[in-house]
Amino acid sequence: MNVIFSTYETKEIGGSYLRSLSLAQGLSKLGHKVTLWTSAKTICLKPKISFEENVKVIESIGIFPYRFRKGGYDPLDLVFRTLAILFSPAEIIHSFNHRPTASIPGLIKSLFSKTKWFVDWADLWGRGGIADRRYGLFSFITSRVDHYSEQLIIKLANYVTPISDDLVRKAKNIRNSNKNIYFLAVGANIDHISPLKKEVARNKLKLSLKNKILVYLYVGTYDEILLAQMFIELRKIRSDVSLLLLGPNIPDFYQEFNKNKEYLKNVIHPGIVSREMLTWYLAAGDIMMMPFANKEINLGKFPNKLGDYLAAGRPILGNPTGEVKKLLEKENVGVLASEEPKKFAKAADKLLNDKQKLLVLGKNARKAAELLSWKAVAQQLESFYLK
Repeated sequence: MNVIFSTYETKEIGGSYLRSLSLAQGLSKLGHKVTLWTSAKTICLKPKISFEENVKVIESIGIFPYRFRKGGYDPLDLVFRTLAILFSPAEIIHSFNHRPTASIPGLIKSLFSKTKWFVDWADLWGRGGIADRRYGLFSFITSRVDHYSEQLIIKLANYVTPISDDLVRKAKNIRNSNKNIYFLAVGANIDHISPLKKEVARNKLKLSLKNKILVYLYVGTYDEILLAQMFIELRKIRSDVSLLLLGPNIPDFYQEFNKNKEYLKNVIHPGIVSREMLTWYLAAGDIMMMPFANKEINLGKFPNKLGDYLAAGRPILGNPTGEVKKLLEKENVGVLASEEPKKFAKAADKLLNDKQKLLVLGKNARKAAELLSWKAVAQQLESFYLK
């Protein structure tokens, strides 16, 4: 099949890009031709073309500031991408998100040909989700636009691939039908992430061999305060623990340490790490952290990091919410704990003290990763395309 993926995000940045690229690479391994469209990183009038493991990646054009381009609102990108996709020979158009540059080309292509148009729904952008967490003078405008456009695109799409049970339920309500709605989980990146020896990884990264290390991987997060509060409580009951943060700066996290600044020396924050180095950083950890409070925005998520954690072959400590609860219970790859910081910290302390359980859960994680690889998820997606 000839397939086009279209995401509103820029290359190498964001969960939507990583999900679309991983699925594209999985489909490519199954023999399909896949092209992935992304937004432009910089202002430009000429698209940039590159290849990621047989996946053709096209960085579109754009003239608006970065915030608009990355948000999927650049009008030049929208027109250019729509025309290019409209006249392409693709049989499948899969839009990743409802934002205009991701969804409108698929919508228009589906009106003029026999192309099947899929929309991937991986975040709740409307009411109850991201819309409720916007701030600023004109935030109400963006929030309303996101809410109503998200609902409209989910309703108009030929097919929808929600990432969670909660979004499956919401899609059914929006469309007033169960038809053409297919749950599509997160996959494990077993080709790039391996369960390396902890000591070797720490020596490579020059990390302490004595301390216990909790790892938290993220691009964006809504649970950084919970993570900080939990770590502060854990640090109060044991001094041999560090927290390794793999992602951009998160001011709200550090503000929680205002009264406990001495604990910041146990926070290791190399920032965003490359895909090549990610496997080493994950391998350096004893426990992979998954703070996931029970709120509506999290019920709509299935974090990409879960697949990376599984591939690393390390136990996961999370909260009993949504897809995190379902995965950890079903696959026996971690421990679920209360989101109350002190109880969360005690659960981490107990797990760190149980070497046998750490070993068993870690082995289970890698076994689960083999079954839940991106290629396996791509095979499931292929079956949806062929229906």
